Amino acid sequence: WKLVRLVRPEGRTAWFEATGPEGKAAMLSITETLNDEEDLLERLFAVGQIRHPNLVAVREAAVAHIDETPLVIAAMEPTEENLGDVLRERALNAMEARQVLDALVAALGALHARGLVHGRVEAGSVLAAGETIKLRSDCVHLAGTAAMSASEDVRCAGRVVTQAMTRRLPSGEN
Repeated sequence: WKLVRLVRPEGRTAWFEATGPEGKAAMLSITETLNDEEDLLERLFAVGQIRHPNLVAVREAAVAHIDETPLVIAAMEPTEENLGDVLRERALNAMEARQVLDALVAALGALHARGLVHGRVEAGSVLAAGETIKLRSDCVHLAGTAAMSASEDVRCAGRVVTQAMTRRLPSGEN
């Protein structure tokens, strides 16, 4: 793999534009493990089995060591931008927000049907791959193992769409 550019760091994970051994473009998610590499691999394998147009495809995942530090590396389909970056510039119109909502509902439906929850439905997790809106998939959890639930995923999707149209996160419980 050849790393092309750091796209975004977040906690113990960083995403890089990369090219694979055959020269094919990919997004690499590289996560420093904290003795949880088996759990990370299990989740990545589970989401990698789902083929859905609104989920970022996980092509493969493996454990690697750099200077004795264990890392989980996931090779995913490339994406261009995230909704959080778009919202720094402008709000979405009603038609664009509806497209985001439709994509989120479809992606979450595919995850929830497989017993997975997303747990990070937020503007930065809504990505574009060409004209297709996709939900980040390298952060899913098996249902029952995460603090988040399927209903919380749906609630957060509503918050994202509200934020997309107003450029503000809704406040309060309603």
